Amino acid sequence: MNPADHQQIRLLLAHYRGSTDSERAHVEAHLAGCADCRTVRAYQQQNLALRTLPSRAPTTRLYHHLTDEIARQQAPRPWYQRLSAGWHSWRSLPSCCSLS
Repeated sequence: MNPADHQQIRLLLAHYRGSTDSERAHVEAHLAGCADCRTVRAYQQQNLALRTLPSRAPTTRLYHHLTDEIARQQAPRPWYQRLSAGWHSWRSLPSCCSLS
């Protein structure tokens, strides 16, 4: 099969429940001989199963840990840390110049 046929099967897999009997038969016949498309179908079925699981709210500990980490990453760094970060990229410049 060419890539366009696989793409058509994958589109039919996405709408498998709403497809006609002839489309389902076409998909099933293709899946019998195509491991790649069977893998795609398995992922889609797993995704559907995961969507049916109830969602849980994060624990307060996790929530506070995440908000603290976000605040830490957004906090401005002191000038000397920002300056020293720029020097690291310039350190290799002399060795690059000596190679040319």
